[in-house]
Amino acid sequence: MLITTEEGQGPPEIKDKIVRESFFELSEKQINISSIKLAESGSGIIIRLYESSGSPVKTLLHVHPQILALYPERAEVTLMEIFERRIPFAGSTALLDFTPYEIKTLIFADRVTLDL
Repeated sequence: MLITTEEGQGPPEIKDKIVRESFFELSEKQINISSIKLAESGSGIIIRLYESSGSPVKTLLHVHPQILALYPERAEVTLMEIFERRIPFAGSTALLDFTPYEIKTLIFADRVTLDL
């Protein structure tokens, strides 16, 4: 998310400043976020990522602390959003392994959504 304001415009906390924040950041360029959407259950956020270079890769996924505070459960799910496994985080970062051209679907949700 990039917020810019014209000089003298906007709330005091961002007036005359450029604020750069991302909800999701990846360490490797060959991993792309293809979509961010509301979960089909209506409770949580889905992000879909894919590996684009045809090579296996590990990437760090950094998630904004506000997302983690709103959605304390994080998991990998199928394309149909069926729970597969929890994703361990160290603070606001997770390590993800991708095979060539792999697509991963992740959910950030509350406990109720993941207890299937």
